[in-house]
Amino acid sequence: MDIAPLAGHPALVMDGDRKGIAVADLHIGMEKELHDIGISIPSQTPLLIERMHGILDSASPDYIVIIGDLKNSVDRISKQEYREIPRFIEALLDRDMEIHFFPGNHDGLLDRLIPRRKKGDRSPEDRVHLGGPRGGSIEGVGFFHGHTWPDSEVISQGTIVAGHNHPNISFRDALGTRMSEPCWLRARFQPEMLGMKYPDIDMDVEREMILMPSFTPYGSGTAINEERSFLGPLFKGNYLDMENADIYLLDGAFLGNLKDLRPLAKNIG
Repeated sequence: MDIAPLAGHPALVMDGDRKGIAVADLHIGMEKELHDIGISIPSQTPLLIERMHGILDSASPDYIVIIGDLKNSVDRISKQEYREIPRFIEALLDRDMEIHFFPGNHDGLLDRLIPRRKKGDRSPEDRVHLGGPRGGSIEGVGFFHGHTWPDSEVISQGTIVAGHNHPNISFRDALGTRMSEPCWLRARFQPEMLGMKYPDIDMDVEREMILMPSFTPYGSGTAINEERSFLGPLFKGNYLDMENADIYLLDGAFLGNLKDLRPLAKNIG
């Protein structure tokens, strides 16, 4: 299977017997959280739907995978989420494709928001699939959000895709002005450490992690080249060779390895 980012978009294309698209961290309903701290912006859900339709028009996938944090509230459902998440899902159901959800830490009660039946359409058992928080595999690729240990089925695959961290690359100019850009991270697994956690998987398989940028147009992220810890148990310890991870911008530009990008987070000049 060919797996590559869709140039210019925070979306991953999986092209095998069937074509799939993966996105992560939409955080629909974040406007309510911002409003509660005094920041008022209009709902961005129409923009997310328009952006998603553009991606689907470009790629024409057979299925889409949403890797967690479709919603923003953690353990409740806001009025905005009740109103807008079903609308977002219905917009996807207008396309004749499967939808796979692997919940993230913000997706509590997500099952209450998934439309159960679309008039004149196939049943949700055929088109809408809600997995567990430890993820699952589709067409030989493992998917999980990143806030938990992945299921052994996920880690058994050669390519594992996660979100949760909202990776950004940070730059500072000579005046100390900080800028950041969303980015992709591809890291290889350390087989010895991974084998201690998952002793039953085939250690002869070479594995890589693809860490996805967030789909939301706003919100905080992890400046991966600053001295900060990544979120999620798999990203702590030495399960992944993070220092030699490859970093790409959304436009496909290759920036180098993470260890070589550390100085960019410091003042230049």
